[in-house]
Amino acid sequence: VNNLGFDRHYIYSDFNNSRLPASHRLDLGVKRYFETDKGLKSQLSLNIYNVYARQNAVMAFYREGKVYQKSLFTIIPTLSYSITL
Repeated sequence: VNNLGFDRHYIYSDFNNSRLPASHRLDLGVKRYFETDKGLKSQLSLNIYNVYARQNAVMAFYREGKVYQKSLFTIIPTLSYSITL
């Protein structure tokens, strides 16, 4: 087994007959509700996608005797503010 979790024995029996390594992530979010000076309700949110920045594979391909994986994103923080009229 190589460092990506794939077996080195390649079996080409059916089209799309393989699996990617197991993937997981941890997402966290915090919301704060409050009122503005004019009495409007508002919300401030902080969210963090994939907190520990794991490189989850979205695709894998075979080239020159090796299996490679591609990942899209690691950690993505977002901040939002909304006002309800």
